[in-house]
Amino acid sequence: MFKSIFTLLAIFIVAQLSSQNEQLNVTSNFNGFHCDGKPGLCTIDPAQRSMDSNSTLTFNSNVSVTLCINRNKLSDLEFFNLFSFERPLLDTKKSYHFDVPADLQLSNPMPTTPANESIRIHKGNYPIEITDQYFILTFSTN
Repeated sequence: MFKSIFTLLAIFIVAQLSSQNEQLNVTSNFNGFHCDGKPGLCTIDPAQRSMDSNSTLTFNSNVSVTLCINRNKLSDLEFFNLFSFERPLLDTKKSYHFDVPADLQLSNPMPTTPANESIRIHKGNYPIEITDQYFILTFSTN
């Protein structure tokens, strides 16, 4: 009886762990869509150390990724390049969107993608979810 319960518990834990989405510490650069200093997303690169990252990237499925940006780790310029206005003007009761004007190929394959495949974020206007600690964007991909 004890052995059966232990086996079922082990199977449940393995199933839960394998169903969770892959998450990676990354550094998001909001230095313009063409990395030209204008508002927009320039790059998302894997962080060498978690303390170096300003975001996490979660691989939801083959169709989307979620970027959680730590609000406290964004400089005033990065904030401006994300929202196109200065930080004091943020109204958490309003809804905001982030424009990706053309498909964006991430510069580096992410270690947790299948066979280190590249990720392409599709052109679109994506809602920005705002929490006390994060700005959250979910992009459609590949």
